[in-house]
Amino acid sequence: MTLNKMDVLTDAQMKKWIALYMQSASAYNVMHRSWTGRLVHKLRRESYAGYEESASRRWERAIANKMANLKQCKSFDELWREVGKIQVAGIGELSKYDTATCIGCECNLYPQYVYLHAGTAEGAAAIGIKGKKVLKEVFVARFAAFEVLEPTQIEDFLCIYKSCLRGDTEDCERVCRKHRLLTQTFDRRHQKHSRQSC
Repeated sequence: MTLNKMDVLTDAQMKKWIALYMQSASAYNVMHRSWTGRLVHKLRRESYAGYEESASRRWERAIANKMANLKQCKSFDELWREVGKIQVAGIGELSKYDTATCIGCECNLYPQYVYLHAGTAEGAAAIGIKGKKVLKEVFVARFAAFEVLEPTQIEDFLCIYKSCLRGDTEDCERVCRKHRLLTQTFDRRHQKHSRQSC
């Protein structure tokens, strides 16, 4: 069931979803120590496309060959553009963005824009925002609740919560349940660890 999200979606609802996202993101970061595992997972998922050599291995080699040049980039935007120029069958915009994010972290280069691709573009379109890269302020002007998020977090939020933003109530509930479960799992593990260390 699709709702007219522009009429229904309020800043209060957006705050609720963002708060849930922040809780689950914090739990995920502590449990897995880093978001960089997302890159490995996504590349592995893309590597089952039926190529003789996995796309992820070819991508790793292509990146390794260009790494010296990539580390010379002066901004994340420049890095993103340079990574985007590398062509490997089976590697899409999402993997290129995640690769640029990982390299950027090593070089202290962080996105100043929200980069829209794949599910992120769907989430942004659901709230009336389009383009390849958009300033955070555009999202904040649409919903003040975005103020607490960094551009990379907005990118992640838009992808994860795209069904909610589109008004797909059934899939939205599934996403929220998954994030509540992740937070509860973390809370239980944290409490167990706290009791053991006392």
